[in-house]
Amino acid sequence: MGKPTLKFCMCLCLVMNCIVLIAVLCVAVLTHQGCSDGEFQKGAVAADSEMCSKIGRDTLREGGSAVDGAIATLVCTSIVHPQSMGIGGGSIFTIREKDGTVKIINARETVPKVFKSDLLTKCPPSYQLMSGTVRKTGPCSQEDHEALAATQEQFAKRIRGMIKDGQTHDALYYSVTPSMDSVGTTHMSLVDEYGMAVSVTSTINHIFGSKIFSPKTGIILNNELADFCGKVSSIQAGEQPPSSMSPSILYSTSRKHLVVAGGSGGSMITTGMALTLMNHLWMGMSLQDAIASPVVFVNSKNEVNFEPKFDKDVQANLTALGHSATDIKYFYNVINAVSVKDGCITAVSDERKLGKAAGY
Repeated sequence: MGKPTLKFCMCLCLVMNCIVLIAVLCVAVLTHQGCSDGEFQKGAVAADSEMCSKIGRDTLREGGSAVDGAIATLVCTSIVHPQSMGIGGGSIFTIREKDGTVKIINARETVPKVFKSDLLTKCPPSYQLMSGTVRKTGPCSQEDHEALAATQEQFAKRIRGMIKDGQTHDALYYSVTPSMDSVGTTHMSLVDEYGMAVSVTSTINHIFGSKIFSPKTGIILNNELADFCGKVSSIQAGEQPPSSMSPSILYSTSRKHLVVAGGSGGSMITTGMALTLMNHLWMGMSLQDAIASPVVFVNSKNEVNFEPKFDKDVQANLTALGHSATDIKYFYNVINAVSVKDGCITAVSDERKLGKAAGY
């Protein structure tokens, strides 16, 4: 048999290239078919509001990294939910690069250089949910009055648009009750198409923080020093208060499974996070069901508190074991999370805060 001709070799190479191309296309099609409705393939954001989730998603889709998306989502949330967070507060970022490198950015609030020595003696015995206006320091200018009038008109216009002739809703629908927003904290989870993941929790502590905002910048100031109350007898300049914030990123090398999660809700963050991760990773629940499942919260007095609709049999068994059960009015556990497995992305914003995730 003679030596292969150049023409034959070229044809053979062309055929091989076609086979490789077809194989790649088949893998892509099969991968796409493997993701169910509601899942995403490139990137996703789970924040406290659909609007801010979409802004974060659009930032990712336009080429931004997960960090870019997180910053855009935070800025949006500070406007949409100013009672929860803002640049007058603090944050903790957990960032995972594509190669697995993890970075933590602790931007928590600190005790100022100058403070009253008897500050901790002024701690109230307990905190009550309060309604009212946010105070500002300094005199109001004409611009302040105009801005306030515009804000009030925009708020009224939004509420009017939500009123329907043929149907009524509870107050939470109109976002005018304390409920889940009574704790000034928010969390967002993001993954981008380049393999980076960000979990960030941000807070001004209580709802509307200190209830004081700067007359020049409009920034709402936090009241984070209140977290020292009842926990320490003295504080020092530069010290950071204790916190339950736990922005987390989990990755299983054996299962190739990434979970980005975190929450808001003060001391209930730990409870919400633990039960969500156990339900999803151990009990096999979907991320949606794991987050939505009612929780049992153990407070600092070792009393158990059951969220409405919690399993009655479990409640009865725990009570029979001698646990002291008490009733509390509000549960603040709110978890926003993103899961990536087998090339498919699931993003869930907790319905307790009427949140909705977004992706592409």
